[in-house]
Amino acid sequence: LDHETVFKKDRFTIGDLCEADLLKAIDLAPMDPEPQRWLGRLKREQGDARGGDEIFAKAVELAKATDEPRLVLVALRDWAENQLLLEQVDEAHQRADQIADLKPLRWMRDAGPFQKLAAFIHGEAWFRLSKWSDAIAAYDQALPSDKLDSATLDDLPLLMHRAEARCRLKLAESEAVVAASKLSLTELLRARSLAADSLTQAAIHAQAAGFAIRAVEALPPGDIRASQLRQEGLDQAQAALALNATSQESVAVRLIQFKLLLHKLAALSPTAPERAALRTQCRELHAEAQRLALQTGLATELGELIRLADRL
Repeated sequence: LDHETVFKKDRFTIGDLCEADLLKAIDLAPMDPEPQRWLGRLKREQGDARGGDEIFAKAVELAKATDEPRLVLVALRDWAENQLLLEQVDEAHQRADQIADLKPLRWMRDAGPFQKLAAFIHGEAWFRLSKWSDAIAAYDQALPSDKLDSATLDDLPLLMHRAEARCRLKLAESEAVVAASKLSLTELLRARSLAADSLTQAAIHAQAAGFAIRAVEALPPGDIRASQLRQEGLDQAQAALALNATSQESVAVRLIQFKLLLHKLAALSPTAPERAALRTQCRELHAEAQRLALQTGLATELGELIRLADRL
């Protein structure tokens, strides 16, 4: 199921081979929840999350019959992730409550890890409903902001979504969005140190650049903080493009970069000597972003680029 492996070969062939093996395993051990759980994950990877939902329900039922909390935990976790994908928010909340009610494993001092996972799933469910305050509260319960040093690779989605929720919540208030952006950037730097692959690192830098442009656009004209935030955003965008320069995601990063340069251009006096060079840079970036948007079929980003062209 590893994406890098799958995309080097024929995805459908690999999927068929996996399914054949898992069905054989289910035939050999019909009461074992693990082959069922992996079959559900395979369905989800193949784009059939709805078909996977029934399989995860079966896996949870079998896991409960084993009286093994670990098996119940992983089956509930995977089922909750699948339901979030299907936007079945109420059901995902139910799975989280079931995880929170599990008894600690023999080697665990308490049920803390179960409570953390449950809080994270609650946060993800609220996030999908755009209930930012509820999402932040749940994420804070899973991993308080003053305990970032204890974050692990598994906490990457939490760090990135909590940062996003903070900025979404504060978009209407210029002072608050700047504060939220700065706090979010701190968390994203921690997330960046945890990310192992370049695409995840690029996504984190892109998100950080997005926070910077939101903060810049929220500030009143002439605010001295805009310059620092603008440069922070440009640095983050450049870091994202250095890691991932040609994918669909890079179009959004170039759009952010273009907006930041436009703000920089607007802040210059009409007689500033660097104005001509900056305008040329804006035009070149705009042309490259528009070319990529056309090439990748991103209509929303393309429309935004066309609208912003008037500001050149």
